[in-house]
Amino acid sequence: MLGKLEPLVSVIIPVYNTGKFLEKCLKSAIEQTYRNLELIVVDDGSTDNSLEIIKQFERADSRIKVIRHEQNRGLFQARLTGADQAKGDFIAFLDSDDFLASDTYRRMVKAALTENADMVETNFVLVNEKDEYFVHSLNRVSAKRLEGEEIRKAYFGQRGLAYHWYVIWNKLYRKELWEKCRPFYNAIDQHLVMTEDFAFSTVLYCNARKYVS
Repeated sequence: MLGKLEPLVSVIIPVYNTGKFLEKCLKSAIEQTYRNLELIVVDDGSTDNSLEIIKQFERADSRIKVIRHEQNRGLFQARLTGADQAKGDFIAFLDSDDFLASDTYRRMVKAALTENADMVETNFVLVNEKDEYFVHSLNRVSAKRLEGEEIRKAYFGQRGLAYHWYVIWNKLYRKELWEKCRPFYNAIDQHLVMTEDFAFSTVLYCNARKYVS
């Protein structure tokens, strides 16, 4: 157990026309064993039934906060919109076509507190259209504990080949780290496609003090 004074985790969930996957995603978030969550769902101008699904979950769980972009602004800006409203001690990102193992955030918060880390990473599995699960060797986390310059060397040393390094949805960040990095993201105002995780992660790794997995 983590104790009575559990840190608040803000989970940012950007949504754009993912109604097909959204119910499974949100259900996996509200059913986490770690209960002290705020779930900030940013509907980025969806034109399918995504907003209707989000509203149903909002009515059922008071931890859910919904923000809507009237026009699509892209994943990068949707994540920033949500994170700017976060009140948690930690921030996590969850893509709306993904879903969580039930004990994900409890284990990540425990690791962050035990190790006094400002970045925690977890392994993930890929699921194909046949509902088959697998882990590619390049996506398997190997480093367990890195500090300072070790973090930068490991990140830049993999040269973008190891997917798990640069995505932000398999990590937990201390709010202090995120706030230190936040001003750098103001330089990006265009609609990014396929590079938003690199833009986020490079700044976070360059400023992280301690990483654990």
